[in-house]
Amino acid sequence: MLLQSTVLLALAIGANADLYSLLATVPWAPGTPSSTDQSAIYNGTYYLSDRTNKGVHVISLANKTQTGFIGGFVTGLVNGTLSSSISGPDGIVLLANRNEMYVGDGDGTVKVINLFTNTIVANISTRSKKRADEFAYNPSTQTVVVTNANESPPLVNILDATTHSVVGNISFPGASGLEQPAFNPGDSQFYVSVPETTGAPGGAIQLINVVKGSLSIARTLPIPSCAPAGIVFGPSDQVFIGCSGSQVSSFGYAASYIMNVATGSIIANISGITGSDQVTYSAKTGYYYASAYLNTVNGVPTPILAVIAANGTVLRCRRSRRTTLPRMRCLSIQALGTWLCRSRPRASRSMPSVVHRPLLAAELQHRQPQPPRRRPRTLRTSAWEPCLEWSLQLQPLLGYCR
Repeated sequence: MLLQSTVLLALAIGANADLYSLLATVPWAPGTPSSTDQSAIYNGTYYLSDRTNKGVHVISLANKTQTGFIGGFVTGLVNGTLSSSISGPDGIVLLANRNEMYVGDGDGTVKVINLFTNTIVANISTRSKKRADEFAYNPSTQTVVVTNANESPPLVNILDATTHSVVGNISFPGASGLEQPAFNPGDSQFYVSVPETTGAPGGAIQLINVVKGSLSIARTLPIPSCAPAGIVFGPSDQVFIGCSGSQVSSFGYAASYIMNVATGSIIANISGITGSDQVTYSAKTGYYYASAYLNTVNGVPTPILAVIAANGTVLRCRRSRRTTLPRMRCLSIQALGTWLCRSRPRASRSMPSVVHRPLLAAELQHRQPQPPRRRPRTLRTSAWEPCLEWSLQLQPLLGYCR
């Protein structure tokens, strides 16, 4: 199955968004990809890694159009098929205080993009022959960490953003691979998601020391039966942990977790949500957003966007009296791993169905729920909050209703 001519970029508007509706779509250009990876939003612009077309899409959220495309990346083939381990672009991290964006490439280099000109201004070699994958950034020290997950053993490279150079690297012997690194503003430390490692068969979050001359794994925080993938820090040393899609087949159940990294204890177990490659947190809403694009229910693929409060409570969309979307049990539109789920609006004949319709960029309008027996009003706001991005690695976009 291939992605078709357009794909969806999902955004929520407002701090308490409960209901979402599709506003616009933007066609793929220069062509429809079969493999995309991470994305990010900066100053009203959406950036998306596209391995198939060897570049990064640049999309204006205000104008709902693709305004540019940053090429110059490497795509590698194995037996005639694109291989993510040697193809880019891959992970993305924004360095807002430098107006730069770092993007991993398939040949082990890190491309530095100037966000004023949307051009590559530097190439940083990690000395790996395989992809530079996912990133985290400390703006205070201007330190970047990037995973080289396909090396044996896998490793993390430490980069100095002021000189665009490699400071050193940390090896992870015994690790099956590496997933998302994350910076914790609470203790000013970097942590790495490790799907499996010696002494932690269910995976671990590992604290790393990135001070030059002392580069090392400083602490291992085991996770019960998870195979962690996407992680992100929220309030008070809390890290949200999205488990891999292999969790169900490996351990027999589906869950995500919230851990306190100060104590290493699991403070919330979010049952029934798994397969989250990339996750994010909004300090404005106080919500975690998990793109559970490999989520399953009773063995059936059921991709969702999980919206979770900081205490671990799963939030659900409410039903609106005013909508033009067709009635649905679950509208699961995957694009970049972004999902809208559990909205149940009443049927309407005024809008064509969006089912089975692949989309590239769209915005979502927030409709504020009103008290019963009162006519609902439409609330508009300019405060954009990214709902979710993200990884779609060789997964076909699929929207469906039940």
